[in-house]
Amino acid sequence: MSTTALPTPIPAGLFPLDVVTVTPPGAPTNTLHLVVYTPKGEVTGHSQVTQTTNPSVNVTSHVTGTWRYELTGGGFPGTVSVVLQGWPEIKWPPRGGIGPVIPENYRATLHLSPKGSVISYDYRDAAGEWVSVGEQPVKVSFGAHAAAAA
Repeated sequence: MSTTALPTPIPAGLFPLDVVTVTPPGAPTNTLHLVVYTPKGEVTGHSQVTQTTNPSVNVTSHVTGTWRYELTGGGFPGTVSVVLQGWPEIKWPPRGGIGPVIPENYRATLHLSPKGSVISYDYRDAAGEWVSVGEQPVKVSFGAHAAAAA
């Protein structure tokens, strides 16, 4: 199921969550493939930020974070807040030993709501500088990986 809004009832347990920003041509696109474990409020997965500019943008990250239900003045179901941090994916050689400390290259806050879902995120560009992308609407798919595997 693909939507820009949080479905009701809100999924619980362990499930895949795919998120893609809805952006105009030329703007950065953020694609997230996540797995959510609601009993512990944990999220893990991958993020990719791309943009077809010169120079192009292609930032991939392994992300982890938290899943938190937030009741609003309107009552249940409220919204879900997902806060993520990401680090570059490194292909480490077998028996490569301990490596350097690697700084994070991605941060995001995702708000899932029955009225529409949005994300704000930051990523490090090729020069190592942080680039902030303000609030953007997203398409959300719950269970897309499970449906593809079936």
